Amino acid sequence: MFAIRLTSKLMVVMLLLLCLPHFAECEEPEPDVVKTMQGQVTNIDPYCTGMVVVDGIALETFDFDPDLEGFQIGDFVEVTYIEKQYGSRNVNDLQSIVKSTQNEEAEKDILKTIQNDKSHFGARGLNYFSKKDELDFGCQLASQAGAGWWHVGISWNSVEPEKPQDGVHHYRWKKTDKKIQASLNFNIDVLPITTCKSSWGSIHKKGSEGGVPKPEHMEDYQDFIRHLIERYDGDGMDDAPFVTPDKRIKHWVVENEPGPNHWCASSVEVTAQEYASHFIITQQAIKETDPTAQVSLAGFGSAGALGLNDTTTFTDVLQLLSEQDVDFDFLVFHNYKQPETIPICFEFIQDKLNQYGFGTKKVWLTETNFYKDGIKDQLGEPTEYNKIEFDALVAEGMVKRFVYAFSTGIETVIEHTFVDQVPWPEKSSFSYYRGLVDRELNPKPVYYAYQTMASRLEAFDYADQIHESSYYLFKFDFSNKNSVYVAWSDDEKQVDLDLGPVKATDIYGNETVRDSSELTLTGSPLFVEQMG
Repeated sequence: MFAIRLTSKLMVVMLLLLCLPHFAECEEPEPDVVKTMQGQVTNIDPYCTGMVVVDGIALETFDFDPDLEGFQIGDFVEVTYIEKQYGSRNVNDLQSIVKSTQNEEAEKDILKTIQNDKSHFGARGLNYFSKKDELDFGCQLASQAGAGWWHVGISWNSVEPEKPQDGVHHYRWKKTDKKIQASLNFNIDVLPITTCKSSWGSIHKKGSEGGVPKPEHMEDYQDFIRHLIERYDGDGMDDAPFVTPDKRIKHWVVENEPGPNHWCASSVEVTAQEYASHFIITQQAIKETDPTAQVSLAGFGSAGALGLNDTTTFTDVLQLLSEQDVDFDFLVFHNYKQPETIPICFEFIQDKLNQYGFGTKKVWLTETNFYKDGIKDQLGEPTEYNKIEFDALVAEGMVKRFVYAFSTGIETVIEHTFVDQVPWPEKSSFSYYRGLVDRELNPKPVYYAYQTMASRLEAFDYADQIHESSYYLFKFDFSNKNSVYVAWSDDEKQVDLDLGPVKATDIYGNETVRDSSELTLTGSPLFVEQMG
């Protein structure tokens, strides 16, 4: 049984401490499970993390110290590991059963199978990492979780902190290069936000560094954009040394959450007219440099669908661009409300796009996380005593947000953010703990839920909600395997999905095989795959 009978908050905490997540009527903790598998090494880090990835499954070696330097990407191995609660896997034994004599070619073949140009999953938080070892480890963690995108801001100020001297620009690419190179090395595409934030080139007040470019520095700003695009477009001209036609930046977002008192952390009143004009100038510079680049408007909160204060800015920008016959390639938006509000936002966006003559666009949800007021209503404030319950609620809600988004037609969803802002429970607001990993870069339960979700749903072709009256059921179709269903219920409920024998996987990766008539749903999603 997958159900846990909930009687009170205290019982929730007690049961979560005693049982593996979502297995009913556990009177004693489930023992660790020892498993053995054979597969191909798809990633390995013998020096920094000691982690090895076999057929996409990340294995930790904290309790066992094999000579990982003797293994390479492409090797076939037999590994015995201990599967612990929340899906962590610790290596017990690792042996090579076939040594590939063409490891370099094997690595290329593996990377081809996991190219992320069309990945549905991403995360934001690349700017957290400053040191190279942290940067590589962070990218490795993101890759192992199944993230195919990093969403990151690149400001004018970070690349050109000082104004040109005698018309000569002095761009500082080192920090930006390090982050983008690490991402591409781990096969993670980058979705940058260009920002005109500048201490010398943009309009600002009260010590802020944001606002629109100053008229006298507009050409300097455009030069920055042209050099930025050229450096990462992979056309072979003035590219960064690590950029290639296969590993380059193809998508760009112009600014972040524009609107009064909200753009670039500035107190400047940024009107719809100012943003529309700025977008036109920026997109023109992008397209002149790389005609194949895909450009999006800024992310607008929840696109005003929920009555947020940037509703007018969003619709006015669309109207202004429409009047000037200016198009764009795709659209991003943000949502930090309950999962079921995401389809409302998507419908609002598509209605407005049609109203102003833009037609259907690809839509990405590039910032999303739990609704902090909803969590606060249930748990109060962060304490040492409610962390387990908090972690479970966050993991369950994260899966629901992604599933709702995909079922409405949203192409890619990016979790914000990857790393907690402070150690638990240092701050009194839950919003500081939205990361997939903690401040020490230890994966949290939500990390393993993300990993489980990405491994089950990556490369889906179509998603739809097919049941919502007494429980929630979503179907994901694939071109190369059986459909995957995602199901949950507000209350504990036994259902018959009429699929025959199925493999049911909880959000932490724990699998069981049973008949679909024996499934018990709870508030925690289940991934259900038909056998055969």
